Amino acid sequence: MQYWVLPLQSLRSHCKPIMKRSCIFAITKYKGTIMLSVVVDKTGRAKNIQIRRPIGMGLDQAAVEAVSKWQFEPALKDGEPVTAGPIAVEVNFNLY
Repeated sequence: MQYWVLPLQSLRSHCKPIMKRSCIFAITKYKGTIMLSVVVDKTGRAKNIQIRRPIGMGLDQAAVEAVSKWQFEPALKDGEPVTAGPIAVEVNFNLY
C-alpha cells in the first residue's frame, strides 16, 4: 500500500492516548510503536483509521481513539481542501 507523506506541521492539534487504569498497572517498563493508516478528510479530521502494526495490550485501541481526535491541516488541490490518504501515522508509547 502506498502512503501519502504530510509534513509534521500538517498536524494542527493532537492529544495523547488515554489508557485504562488496569492497562497501566498491567504494564511496566514497556515501549513500542503502533503504525496506523489514516485518511484525512476535507476538514482535517482523521477517518478510516486502521491498525497496520499493532503492539497489543489495549494500546492499539488507545492509539486509534487518540488519533481520531487529532486535527490535521487538510491537503489542498487547486487551493481547495481535499480528502487525502491513506497516510501512515506512528504512535509511540513509553511506559515506565
